[in-house]
Amino acid sequence: SDAAVAYEAAKRGYFLFLQNYPTSKEAAEVKYNIADIDHYLKDYDSAAKAYLEIASLGKEKAVLYEGEKVKDNIHRKVSKYMLEDYQLAFEPEFKVLRKRKPDFTKGKLPLSPRARKFIKACELYKDWYPDDKVAKKTCDVFIAELYRRTNDKENAFKALTMLATTYPDDKDGAEAVEYLLPMYDPKKDQKELASAVDKFYGIPQYRKGELGKKL
Repeated sequence: SDAAVAYEAAKRGYFLFLQNYPTSKEAAEVKYNIADIDHYLKDYDSAAKAYLEIASLGKEKAVLYEGEKVKDNIHRKVSKYMLEDYQLAFEPEFKVLRKRKPDFTKGKLPLSPRARKFIKACELYKDWYPDDKVAKKTCDVFIAELYRRTNDKENAFKALTMLATTYPDDKDGAEAVEYLLPMYDPKKDQKELASAVDKFYGIPQYRKGELGKKL
């Protein structure tokens, strides 16, 4: 489209500016514009990478200027955009992955580059903004499901246990319990299974309904 052509031309100009003035105080704003263009063009990998570059400047330096004065601090904004675009980039793979049934008797599947980028983005964002409970939960649920579907029993176990103990008021917590219990070998892990059942039954929200009967 004409708009796409114009955006690509603008990107070339922005890259030329960064090439000539890499340490300019306007560099963050130029990278921000590049990231926005990539997002508009649905190149989510490139957009997320550009947002990450800005966020990596630090909370004090990820700013926009008006003349010599700071106009806006964009660290939180670009950090959130980074996380969202890495999630969007990974989403098509994740949809396919969710169709496969976990089988922990087989070896774990390797994580794709986009899966690893999304996990890293979650780690960074949660470290920078631990107060964002919505984003934290989104990451926690996605990552637990990612490890489960790739047969990574060790990491799935840790992630699901964290979900079960952190979100007992949500369906994601109850689902985590449902996924966790079959991961114990009833012959080899009798003590561990009994301990887990006791722990989850001790959470009032899990004593109700069908899950309570199963426990």
